[in-house]
Amino acid sequence: MTSKVANSSGSDNAEAKLSPSGLPVREVPGGYGVPFLSPLRDRLDYYYFQGAEEYFRSRIARNGGATVLRVNMPPGPFITADSRVVAFLDARSFSVLLDDAKVDKTDTLDGTFMPSVALFGGYRPLAFLDAADPRHAALKRVMISLAAARMHHVAPAFRTAFGAVFDAADAGLGDGPVQFNKLNEHHMFDFTCSALFGGTPPSKAMGDGAVTKAIKWLGVQLHPLASKIIKPWLLEDLLLHTFRLPPLLVRRDYADLTAYFAEAAAGFLNDADKAQSGISRDELLHNIVFTAIFNASGG
Repeated sequence: MTSKVANSSGSDNAEAKLSPSGLPVREVPGGYGVPFLSPLRDRLDYYYFQGAEEYFRSRIARNGGATVLRVNMPPGPFITADSRVVAFLDARSFSVLLDDAKVDKTDTLDGTFMPSVALFGGYRPLAFLDAADPRHAALKRVMISLAAARMHHVAPAFRTAFGAVFDAADAGLGDGPVQFNKLNEHHMFDFTCSALFGGTPPSKAMGDGAVTKAIKWLGVQLHPLASKIIKPWLLEDLLLHTFRLPPLLVRRDYADLTAYFAEAAAGFLNDADKAQSGISRDELLHNIVFTAIFNASGG
């Protein structure tokens, strides 16, 4: 940080604190309010009273138009141990989040809470690791090698899966409206697994319930981020935003998914063992489950 010689002048002392670009360093505006009560109120604003966009717009307005500010980030008590964040709400400042020297991304994939590692076979998946963690580089290298090895299989798998989506949609239109999202979920899961591993897609290996098992597993992880799916909203807030759903709810589903991927990705896992990636076969398997399902559902 650039500095100047300080003197007795208050203004000169303020000028002594300059950023590397030569601009004065200022305290980040905003605030966190009263512990427990303010994060709880902010959660209700975020999910119900204002919505996410207006939540941030209102706080920008409160702080004179500042787009870098201190705010509470839901879900808050009791799921989140600490709701306090510094939000970057403009394109220029957002690049700071890409600087690994300034931001620790450990356990931040879902925001201010980390799902139980019991949902991931006891491991932290790659997406929850900071770049400074040695396992991050090792896992990333292996995952990139998987994507590179299968790159020529993506387009054929896409044509097969989405040809089936539209065939099913066309066939169903004669009987009335078609729920495209359900068809998409089913075939996107097949597409992702076929593109990455080949072999039998999950809908054939596990039956039509394969995607349901995957979505249930995702739901137990991500329920603190959901809103407006249960009425009344007070009940939803109590069920989804106040306490974590226990991993026990999807233990059998996850075991079935893991068994499928252990077989579907056996060739890749064998190659990783031979290459001595530094990651155990079991940890790599659970990372594959996470990567495949998240990419199938969220892109």
